Amino acid sequence: MDKTEYNEIHRSVRDASDFEKLALDYCQPVGVVASIMHQKIIDHVKKNYYLIQNKSALLLKKWKRGSSIIQLSEEYKFPPTLIATTLLKELGLSKKYVFNHLNEIEDKRLAAEIKEGLKIDLYFSPEAHSFQARKGILGEMIVARWLEYRDIEYLTEEELRKQSAKKTPDFFLPDTVVIRGQQVNWIESKAVFGNEAEHQTYLEKQFSHYEELYGSGMVIYWYGYVDGISLEGHLLSDYRIDDEFNPDILRDVIELLNLTPDW
Repeated sequence: MDKTEYNEIHRSVRDASDFEKLALDYCQPVGVVASIMHQKIIDHVKKNYYLIQNKSALLLKKWKRGSSIIQLSEEYKFPPTLIATTLLKELGLSKKYVFNHLNEIEDKRLAAEIKEGLKIDLYFSPEAHSFQARKGILGEMIVARWLEYRDIEYLTEEELRKQSAKKTPDFFLPDTVVIRGQQVNWIESKAVFGNEAEHQTYLEKQFSHYEELYGSGMVIYWYGYVDGISLEGHLLSDYRIDDEFNPDILRDVIELLNLTPDW
C-alpha cells in the first residue's frame, strides 16, 4: 500500500463505524482498515499506558464519586477493559478472578460496569484477544492448505518445537521451494497489516533469527503492508500468495480479509 494512502486511512479511521466507508473509499478489504485501526489503538495504549497508571488513584476517586468505567474510558480516551483493570488493581482485586467471576462479585455496580466495558471493547477484552487469535489461526490454516494443495512438504511450529528448535517460524520447508524466483525455506503468517514499526519489531525478534537458522524465507502480511518496508533476500507478500487459488482456499482468504471485530 502506498504510504500516503496508509497515512490517510490511519488518520481517518476512528472507530468500527468507519471501516466500511474507508474500505470503499480506498478500494481495500474491510479487514485491512480494521487491522490498521487495531494497530492505531495499540500504539495509543503503549504511548499512554504509564500516564493512565500514574492516575490510578484519581480514576478510583472519580469512580467512587459516580463516574462509570465507560465514562472514564471516554474522558481519558483509553480502552474500558484497561480502565477496569486499573481500577481493580487500585482496589487490590485480581483482574483474572474478577473477569472470570463477574456474576459472583458482591459489588454489583462494579460487575455491571465491567461487563458493559468488556462488551464494547473491540481491542483489549477477552473476546477481542480471541478474535485476534482466530485471525491468526485462519491465516495459518490457509497457508497449510495452500502448501498441501501445491504438494509442498512442511513442518509446523509445534513439530519444530518437538525437535527442540530454539526459534520456530510457522512453517519450515525441509526441501527448499522456489516461489516467484525466490528460494523459500520457511514461511511466517501474520494476520496484521505490516507497517514500518510492526515490521521492524518482527524483523528484530523473529525474522532475523529465522534467517540465521533456516536461510531465506517468506513473510505473509495478510492485510497488506506499507510500501518501503523490505526484507532483503526474502519474499514479502500480502494475501496474494498465489496467482490462482483453489476455490475452497479462496473462500477462506475472502473470509479472513473481511473479518472485523463486530460482536
